[in-house]
Amino acid sequence: MSAHKFLNPSTMPAPRGYTHVVETSGRSRTIYLAGQLGMTPDGKFAGVPGDFRAQAAQAFENVKLGLAAVGATFAHVVKVAVYFTDMAHLQTYSKSATASSTPRRRPLRPRCRYQSSRATGLYSRSRR
Repeated sequence: MSAHKFLNPSTMPAPRGYTHVVETSGRSRTIYLAGQLGMTPDGKFAGVPGDFRAQAAQAFENVKLGLAAVGATFAHVVKVAVYFTDMAHLQTYSKSATASSTPRRRPLRPRCRYQSSRATGLYSRSRR
């Protein structure tokens, strides 16, 4: 029988209507983390407005904090899905991702680009 543990660590920004970390256990253990933004625990974006580097570093710090809440580290991560609105940030993101993982155990990192439609507020997806 599996059990589910839902966590919102106080070290992470307060979520609005979702759970940051879900841990399932039974015959095996799986941890799910909600998508993380570059927000500090006080709910503000890291760095100055538009500072992608600071926000990417903060997003990885948030993932690290979520993993720590259930006794895990980046060495346990198998996959990180990333969604960009501007692919020009890919190199900066990659540097933050590399700094957060161990050289011998880097997770799969599929990347997608999303485009916003200002008229509808909807997003369309294209694989890159």
